[in-house]
Amino acid sequence: MKLTTPHSVAHQLLQNKGKSFYWASHFLGKKYRHRAMRLYGFCRYLDDMVDEEGQVDSGKQNIMEARQALLQGSTDQASLSSGIELIQQCHIPQEVVFDLIAGIESDTELVRIVNEPDLLHYCYQVAGTVGLMMCYALDVQDQNAKPYAIDLGIAMQLTNICRDIKADALVNRQYIPNSLIGNIEVAHLIAPNEEQATVLRLAVASLLKLADHYYQSGEKGLFYLPLRARISILIAARIYHDIGNQLASEDYAYWDRRMVVSTPRKIVITCLTIVTACFNPHFWFRPKNHDVALQKPLHPHTYVGLSKMNHIVTDVIVIGAGCAGLSLGFNLAEMGEDAPKTIFLEQRTEYHNDRTWCFWGHPKTPFMELVQNRWSKVQVKDSQQRSALIECEASPYQLLIASDFYQHTLETIEKNNKLQLRKGIKLTNEPFQLDNGWLVQTDAGSFISKIIIDTRPLPMDTMGDITLWQSFVGYEIECNNPLFDPNTAHLMDFCEANNDFVGFTYVLPFSTTKALIEFTSFGSQAYSKDDLLERLNKTVSEYVGESPFSIIRTESGLIPMGLGARHPKHSSAIPKSYAQVGVTAGSARPATGYTFQRIQTWAQECAKELRRTGLPVAQPTDPFLISKMDNIFLNVLRNNPAMGSSLFMDMFSKVSHPRLIRFLSDHGGILDYLAVVTALPPLPFLKEVFRFPKR
Repeated sequence: MKLTTPHSVAHQLLQNKGKSFYWASHFLGKKYRHRAMRLYGFCRYLDDMVDEEGQVDSGKQNIMEARQALLQGSTDQASLSSGIELIQQCHIPQEVVFDLIAGIESDTELVRIVNEPDLLHYCYQVAGTVGLMMCYALDVQDQNAKPYAIDLGIAMQLTNICRDIKADALVNRQYIPNSLIGNIEVAHLIAPNEEQATVLRLAVASLLKLADHYYQSGEKGLFYLPLRARISILIAARIYHDIGNQLASEDYAYWDRRMVVSTPRKIVITCLTIVTACFNPHFWFRPKNHDVALQKPLHPHTYVGLSKMNHIVTDVIVIGAGCAGLSLGFNLAEMGEDAPKTIFLEQRTEYHNDRTWCFWGHPKTPFMELVQNRWSKVQVKDSQQRSALIECEASPYQLLIASDFYQHTLETIEKNNKLQLRKGIKLTNEPFQLDNGWLVQTDAGSFISKIIIDTRPLPMDTMGDITLWQSFVGYEIECNNPLFDPNTAHLMDFCEANNDFVGFTYVLPFSTTKALIEFTSFGSQAYSKDDLLERLNKTVSEYVGESPFSIIRTESGLIPMGLGARHPKHSSAIPKSYAQVGVTAGSARPATGYTFQRIQTWAQECAKELRRTGLPVAQPTDPFLISKMDNIFLNVLRNNPAMGSSLFMDMFSKVSHPRLIRFLSDHGGILDYLAVVTALPPLPFLKEVFRFPKR
């Protein structure tokens, strides 16, 4: 029994439907003939989706599914799968394939070509692209070959169109331009009267003459091909050109019969081509310059067929409009008309008061006017009731609630017509890089942009080895009785020491009866909200006692502290036009977990760079010494969680308050870091410095 494979299907398709190409493919050699068959099978399969479906809606659906399969890189359909494998194997640019699909998809609409530029654009889409793909299939490295490959594809398609005017008219398609045939209707293309026939003969002659210019240019590019491929491609071009010759010999009366090149004629053409190849200068000499006038009608369409498929084109796409995305949007909005055209894609449909951000007061901190609460004192306490009180009136500990931040930034962004926020948007595929930008597919349509700024949290399984996870869950509560000191924030109220994590309660009193109470852990394991709820409930009970209270809202989260060497942020493969930012991409300070101020610094710098260079910046890497010291500190906590409370107590009780606050707020200098280091016991840190990796 003979098995049917994707490659055998492609072979049959080429043999049955592409007789001229099948004939010429014998001269390619095994490797390239095999690739050419697969490429033809792929293109023919796409074309048949429209031509043989019979139902326009079904044809469109099939094209959409093919495009989706191409983006996903796999499919169960044999010819399509073989083509996708070839595209991946030969590194054929996706946008070239999308240009082909766009041309084929246009056949599902009413086809009425208006003028020659429109016709040439269509020819590029459905045939010039095939010439480009053949360059990759034939391992052509020289970029100068591409214009000639496009020209040869256009020439063949023009010949095709002239031969098939009647067949196309029978399915209500008109490719011959109105500018050449005037007001002749499609029905009259099938069997024209004498007056119409005269006009149509002149039109066909004009198109075949135009095709000759493209054949001549395409032949000049033979030099760039592998030697055997030069013979094969020239034979295919000469056979196709002979179709035009036959039309000319019959006075361009395409309606009398469909022109075909018989086998005897193919043999003659092949022999003449091989014999004269030795004397063909295009085989042996590099062409001087490509005639740019031939492709002038194609611009600006060439290589950007994606823009013809109802994609929304912009300069920058920001995926996610949370703290990082809105902070960047706020800074871009401040630029006025200098801002790049930016679209923010946000999954949520509405913004709610879902979190808070805290930071130490600093004169240059943005959004100071939105701060809801300030504390001039913060307290740290361990399980033995030892405590340290930090006086911080000069740099108070401050809280900003999400609802105020959202409202302020959204209103600012809305005032700049260069910026657009789209809510309720879900990505259906990961962003796909094209040669000239990025394709982003969503459930609300597709977008193309030069730049991607991705603020989405990274999946935990892609983040490599995180040194510590900060896990937290908290309630904002209101009590019936006055229980809190609104002037003092409890930064760390440590629980009993254990060998799993450093745990503490975090209390921010908003008034005597209202406070945010959170339970937080620093540990090698990330804990979910449900994992920590029991500890939170116990903590709340300890603080409020028997006093009745109500829960206003709940917040929880995970913050990575210390990104490992295998984190995607450190990959050298990330293109410059793509920036991954946010908490899981380095926005959180490793040693403290504070994020808000670092995000603001990044947003300001990124906005400046987008205006200055057109490229984004990711969260900058911390200076080596500071990064190393943070890493040592985190590893000491990771390997000695039971020591955590005593280490923090030493830090808060022995370091001067201004130095400590600068250290915690990311504004510390080397002397501040040294003050922290000298306040801590040296032995566990020396052990960590000289720790050898386990084998």
